[in-house]
Amino acid sequence: MGFISVISMAHRWIAERATTGDRVIDATAGGGVDTCELARLVGAKGTVYAFDIQQEALNKTAARLTVLEAQPRVKLVLGSHEEMAAQIDEADRGKIAAVMFNLGYFPGATLRS
Repeated sequence: MGFISVISMAHRWIAERATTGDRVIDATAGGGVDTCELARLVGAKGTVYAFDIQQEALNKTAARLTVLEAQPRVKLVLGSHEEMAAQIDEADRGKIAAVMFNLGYFPGATLRS
């Protein structure tokens, strides 16, 4: 049996919970790996809210999404996940299938003040 990375395992768990058309949250977008996986899971009819406090992280996430042609179903939010409730569309409140927290940082980026 091979080694499964923590990220791969987290993606498996999210896949058990979220499916096509769902609304999900990436609380810490970083470089966009989790955001892209969530976008793939929920498909064109779903919505991904991706939060980050660093614009550079959101730029990297946007670039990665563009390559995957996934951007139309993702809302990138420059802000902290602690502001999550205020940033989620009212129609989506209470309908979030999964929230992913990968509490790293985007190396070399500057924090917004």
